Amino acid sequence: MRVRAARARGAYTIATVAALARVDPSVVVALENGEAIADAAACDRVLAVLGLRPEGPRHATPALDLTGRRDDGSV
Repeated sequence: MRVRAARARGAYTIATVAALARVDPSVVVALENGEAIADAAACDRVLAVLGLRPEGPRHATPALDLTGRRDDGSV
């Protein structure tokens, strides 16, 4: 349901979302219908196009470093 709502908010057609995500339109339809998608990368691309992010540690955002230091310790 979230996929269809996000697509409607963006005024995207199924074909447009599929083209932007580089997937077959049937993947978008399947996601909208709540069906399982075997290709996790395709699913992630569709969700990214629609501004939806999958939950879970695999997609966790790293903590913001406010020190201004680089990985090597320099500034």
